[in-house]
Amino acid sequence: MTVDKPPLALWVQALSVKAFGFNSASILIPQALMGVVSVVLVYDLTRRRWGRVAGSIAGLTMATTPIAVAVSRHNNPDALLVLCCTAALWFTLRALESGRTRDLVWAGVFVGLGFETKMGAALLVLPGLAAAWMWVAPRGRVAALRSMAAAGAALVAVGGAWPLLMALTPASQRPWISGTNDNSIWSLISGYNGLGRLDGQAGAPTGAGGGGGGGGGGFFGGDTGPLRLLNESLGGQAGWLLGLAVVGGVGIAVASRLRRTDPRTGWIIAVGGAFAVSAIAFSTASGIFHPYYVSLLAPFAAGLVGGTAGEILADARRARILGPLAVAGGVITTLIVLEN
Repeated sequence: MTVDKPPLALWVQALSVKAFGFNSASILIPQALMGVVSVVLVYDLTRRRWGRVAGSIAGLTMATTPIAVAVSRHNNPDALLVLCCTAALWFTLRALESGRTRDLVWAGVFVGLGFETKMGAALLVLPGLAAAWMWVAPRGRVAALRSMAAAGAALVAVGGAWPLLMALTPASQRPWISGTNDNSIWSLISGYNGLGRLDGQAGAPTGAGGGGGGGGGGFFGGDTGPLRLLNESLGGQAGWLLGLAVVGGVGIAVASRLRRTDPRTGWIIAVGGAFAVSAIAFSTASGIFHPYYVSLLAPFAAGLVGGTAGEILADARRARILGPLAVAGGVITTLIVLEN
């Protein structure tokens, strides 16, 4: 029976074991390095728009978010998922600055690598990245569509490589695909590692070799709803950041008026969009939901915190308005987390 996730994270660990032997360090050091690179990318994607101080605040926020630290000290695939999605965001922001299709294609490659790491979870970044690119369209909408098609092709080619190989391999010559009742990779993509996470699937199917699963979203991550990310299970992981991130993100959007010519517009649509889609999905997912899933929120929340600081430092008038509001938002969510 296969592992119920794609193999990319396991391949990284296996290559490290091949090179350095089977021990804890050879498995966990690559995970830690993924966390370090994610912090560097969050720093740089914030610095490029808001300056070094804002970038440092974003990087420090990412580096000290408990769940981001935890997944970088564990052999789960989430450290690689966070790295791939953060890299996709970084390349999208570069593409918005340069207008180059090549940068957007690299963003598609990294979303594809994220798909090869944890399937549907990687796709949560797509709406924000696509919306930012099509809204700003640095070389016009027709050119933007062509670039988007190229990036989409790269995503499908990279993300679909392993599933296609599994589909083409006769069932008698490979293990049973865990997480499915019908031994189909497409069922794994659409069900257990896809819509099943959102619409209430409580565990792995229990067909031939499928294996059982425990508990649904309510068991692991608490009840669904608008305050789920602040509850006892999830709030301590990254919840206190959410108020500041949301207020700051809205403030940046208002200040930019989402004008295509304002360089803040593409940034806030991409970063804020990735944050919003992930937060909404995690708040409403009624299927299996573990607290460490919110690690995917960490780079986007950290970027918004750094961007908010950059916006406050850039203009005294905005600082007098946005500063107190952002602090109040952070205090409110922190108090809710402490209360829970």
